[in-house]
Amino acid sequence: MSRGYLLARDIRIRSCTYKALTMEYTISVMNKLLITIGAAIGGIIGAYIPFLWGDTDIFSGWSILLGTGGGIVGIWAGFKLAQRIG
Repeated sequence: MSRGYLLARDIRIRSCTYKALTMEYTISVMNKLLITIGAAIGGIIGAYIPFLWGDTDIFSGWSILLGTGGGIVGIWAGFKLAQRIG
């Protein structure tokens, strides 16, 4: 076998493999995106709750604590949504 044949064969195999993995890659990126969006929205909502109580300090303990809790809940919700969709 000549070297040119091996290179052409490798490229063909790689392109077929790439096409087969494209759908899996897209689903993986979508799942990560949903989890990230869930964490961001949950963190923002959790950090905003103390403002509804009248706490005007953005770096208060309650704001940080509830922002972290909201982020964790958002990660969980994004994960469950990604499972349901995918």
